[in-house]
Amino acid sequence: MPNDQEIIESIKEINQKLTSIDKTLIEQSASIKHHIYRSDLLEQAVGDLRHELEPIKRHVITVEGSLKLLGILAVLSGLAASIVKVIQYLGK
Repeated sequence: MPNDQEIIESIKEINQKLTSIDKTLIEQSASIKHHIYRSDLLEQAVGDLRHELEPIKRHVITVEGSLKLLGILAVLSGLAASIVKVIQYLGK
């Protein structure tokens, strides 16, 4: 059976470990607060970038549509020119 002195030493060791755990928790709490702050800043930056990219997205859609229309017109004019050539050839 442990004597009083051994019990007191055990209590002191437990107290030291608890103090160490408290210090660790304080450090982790500060680290988490800093991480949350940085995460909030990054989320705001991403939102700002998305907002700034909207005009570029609309421009890309417009250019893509214009190029598709230009391609269709080129195909139609090629077909029309071919038909005219065929008609001219058959008319001779």
